[in-house]
Amino acid sequence: MLAVLSSSSSANSSSSVAQSSSDAYKYDYIEDSRDGKKYKVLKFGKRRWMVENLAFDYQYPGVETRNAKEPDSVEFYGRTYLWSEAMDSSAIFSTTGKNCGYGKPKCRPCGARGICPSGWHVPSLAEWFELLENDDEDKLNLFAVYRNSYRYFWVTNEFSSDESYLIAPKGGQKYELIYNRKSISTYVRCVEDDAAGNDAMCKIDWPKDDVNKGSTYDDETGILTDERDGNKYRVTEIGDQVWMAQNLRYAYLQPTYQLDSSSFCHGHVESNCKSYGRYYLWSAAMDSAGIFSKDGEGCGYKWKNCSPKQYTRGVCPEGWHIPSAEEWNTLIEFVGGSLFGGRDLKSKGGWSGKRSSTDKYGFSALPVRDYKTDPEGRSASFAYYGYQANFVSSTVHEDKSYSYGMTMFYTDDVVEVDRMLNSNAISVRCLKNPD
Repeated sequence: MLAVLSSSSSANSSSSVAQSSSDAYKYDYIEDSRDGKKYKVLKFGKRRWMVENLAFDYQYPGVETRNAKEPDSVEFYGRTYLWSEAMDSSAIFSTTGKNCGYGKPKCRPCGARGICPSGWHVPSLAEWFELLENDDEDKLNLFAVYRNSYRYFWVTNEFSSDESYLIAPKGGQKYELIYNRKSISTYVRCVEDDAAGNDAMCKIDWPKDDVNKGSTYDDETGILTDERDGNKYRVTEIGDQVWMAQNLRYAYLQPTYQLDSSSFCHGHVESNCKSYGRYYLWSAAMDSAGIFSKDGEGCGYKWKNCSPKQYTRGVCPEGWHIPSAEEWNTLIEFVGGSLFGGRDLKSKGGWSGKRSSTDKYGFSALPVRDYKTDPEGRSASFAYYGYQANFVSSTVHEDKSYSYGMTMFYTDDVVEVDRMLNSNAISVRCLKNPD
């Protein structure tokens, strides 16, 4: 199942943009010495990119491949490759992607030559982001995908041992970023090697337009618009506090030491993000990478230097923040206290058991518990839907593996602040900054 992670720069259109053959740009050509095929290339900044899909026939003894089953249109569309083929997991041409494949331990092949011609490599996400920041949108249109059924390119950044990221340029600076199983087959575009080495482009740099976008809140309609991605949220006033009434959905994709993302859709299914919001590791919720502010910089699993500000923005829209444990307790006290307050904060539907809930204040807490990740990167699992709701706070715990959060269960009406493992990804509700 394809899962959209971020389309913050993409338009809401299902149509594909035709590949351009404009004479306004002078192409260079490179020849793949392995089969003699020539490819058009264009230079963007300091890098040259192929503007045609790779068509090399990766068939060697002992290498499982589906390329022999490709249609006659290979000459125009290029070939599709499994991720293991794209990375050259059999090390036919280099060892940089050796043993990278579906179900294999994460091999972190960023900068790998993979199946590309000599002197070229499979791009990283950072290189794609660098490309798509180019101001010449007409020139970028030459990268737009032109076939609806196969519109994604492999990148070298892994999501998990079974999944990797793919990107679809959609014309100009528009793109769609997803992750999918490494066992699917899709296209490859190559970028020229950097004389200084390819490793410098392995760190995912955040698209700059996201960083500078704010938010708008209409207090008459009670709608908050996050201008980073266009998502809209219902808002509710409870006492003197103004809360998001839906779980945050912003795709925070900064990697951790063991994981190549730090926010997730339930079951890795994009439609679940729309329904339930995303799960965020504490490091993602706090924006430990300091992308949007320095308020929670350095805050993560077993942090070494973490001093959250009073109103820590974290991953929230501009003008909103991650609630502290004290602010969660203020909410709990206003709705009737810890023993019975959960009944009025829970959504009316979705909870298991026979207990009723009123959603009296429009907070609509959904029973989406967490995504348990292993700090050592060995395993991860989603909790069943219907039994518990957990929400992030910005308050640190004396045990650095934990932080505080707000929780409620299906078995009773209790709502309380308790410790949460920082390595488990949970829901985020943002609180409006004081005027």
